[in-house]
Amino acid sequence: MSSNLALASKRERVSGRTLAAPVPPNATELLADHTAETALIGVVLADPLLYAQVCDLVQPADFQNLFHGFVWKAIEDVAARGEEIELNTVVSQLETYKQVGRGDTDRMIHDLSSYMTTGMGGAVLNYARRIRSVAMAIRVLSASMDLQRAILETPRLRIDSDALVELTNNTMFKATEQTPEHDTSIFGALGTIASNIEARMNDEALPTVATGFTHIDESDLGGLVRGEITMLAGGPGMGKTTMALSAVDMIARRGVRGAVFSLEMTREEIVTALMSMNTGIPRSVIGRKKLTTAQYSSFLQAAKTVSAYPIEIADKRQYPSLSPRQLRIALRRMMASGKVEYAVIDGLWLMDSDEQVDRRGNPLPKPERPREVHLILRELSDIATEFNLPILLIHQYKREWRYRNDKRPQMDDLAEGSSCERTCQIIMALHRASYHDHGEGDDKTEMYLLKDRNGKQVHAPYVFKWVPGKDKYVNVG
Repeated sequence: MSSNLALASKRERVSGRTLAAPVPPNATELLADHTAETALIGVVLADPLLYAQVCDLVQPADFQNLFHGFVWKAIEDVAARGEEIELNTVVSQLETYKQVGRGDTDRMIHDLSSYMTTGMGGAVLNYARRIRSVAMAIRVLSASMDLQRAILETPRLRIDSDALVELTNNTMFKATEQTPEHDTSIFGALGTIASNIEARMNDEALPTVATGFTHIDESDLGGLVRGEITMLAGGPGMGKTTMALSAVDMIARRGVRGAVFSLEMTREEIVTALMSMNTGIPRSVIGRKKLTTAQYSSFLQAAKTVSAYPIEIADKRQYPSLSPRQLRIALRRMMASGKVEYAVIDGLWLMDSDEQVDRRGNPLPKPERPREVHLILRELSDIATEFNLPILLIHQYKREWRYRNDKRPQMDDLAEGSSCERTCQIIMALHRASYHDHGEGDDKTEMYLLKDRNGKQVHAPYVFKWVPGKDKYVNVG
């Protein structure tokens, strides 16, 4: 029993999770699947890209072999710093842990090298789920011993059936629940509201990110609000990406760090757009034509400003079809070097939902697109809350919108509009008359608020001006 206590204590130091009571003798030896543990570690070391598929499923404390738990913690720490997961970096990280012991480098390299031949990459999810299931079973055994002790320590006359049911439910919930606890009290909510009121009274920073557009920041919208999804929609080529990047440019000038996930543009194309906004040189000239001496001088001057922008860019080459799980992993890596205050995703119509599997770990067929978008938006909402940041999500209209006489945007124009309406707190939609009649010189773009935080539509549009030379939007009025 004492060895089990020691093992529980050590595992608690690895992960921060407490085993409330030692498990029954030999339970760990009977249930542990060391083959799955070595196989999972091996396939991740052999193919680091597989880590993204399992990092949310398995924690260091889920490994019943203590050394395996420290190896997985080392993999987590290496990935959090944005470094490549490989044998040398993992071993170097292991050597920083006092509990592992130094001077065993050769042995660790030998052991981990042998693991890299034990598993198959195609079964990585099966390995992870097996490890997680074993860990949960052992926690349930530990919880059952807690229940047994609590019941035996209660005098017979004080045993109450309702209290017994509540004790059992609470104990087993803690044993099987792996998500962090959240404050659900009214008192906690009032504290948050009061803090926001005091911040406004003292002119302190609000829980929002100002876009730089007066119509958005000084209206009831109040900018981009943390924990919320703000959708910006428009037709192909209407300027929705330019509108978002115009906001990114103004936010970056204030030193606010953000992340841009573009599924349509490369990082170089995004930076070219930002350079155009800061020089007045059209994107097409920067990208494909010879600059004049004056233009090149302006380019170099603007480069000093733009190079200092605190923007992380993940482009279409890295994520041709971004999934919520990939977004989570990317944000965690970015936040390892500093807080990310907001995220821009361009665009929803190119995103994929997370892979769904059956009980045996076999992939399920992808759902129909409306259902898939619903799953994506639900996950994005959770991510906005989990990371406490606003998400500016760019989306497209359906093709049918082109053939309506009155082309001012409506909620039904959005692709998968019902899911967007249910999940997004704010929905903004662009309209420009010259887009349809191919008119020249009309630089006025209207933004219609299809949904505010009260679920209402605002019929009077906000007006923005497009500056052709700089390929950007600016305030009007």
